[in-house]
Amino acid sequence: MKTNNLSKNKSINQYLPYSIKQLKEHLQENFESWMNWNNYGIYNCKIWQDNDSLTWTWQLDHITPQSDLPYTSIQDDNFKKCWALNNLRPYSAKLNCIEGAARTRHKKDK
Repeated sequence: MKTNNLSKNKSINQYLPYSIKQLKEHLQENFESWMNWNNYGIYNCKIWQDNDSLTWTWQLDHITPQSDLPYTSIQDDNFKKCWALNNLRPYSAKLNCIEGAARTRHKKDK
């Protein structure tokens, strides 16, 4: 939202067809075995060890990247598509940083 210069004062909850609880449930249902609520966060290359899942973190990922769904208002259809539950998943913070929006478009396994 910050990237699209939308007001921080507006609550997006009123524009989304799900609650924060439903978002958390959706993300948790899609956790990989190493993911939990305590390892949500940024990718830190200084502590990340590829062979030690205790050093890994995950982030909220848009399956169709935000850059492919430009919007100027929270009422835009692209806003709804961007923030729809079926466009959100937990994803490795390292992969999310490395790949970013330039990656080959990924598809949800489900």
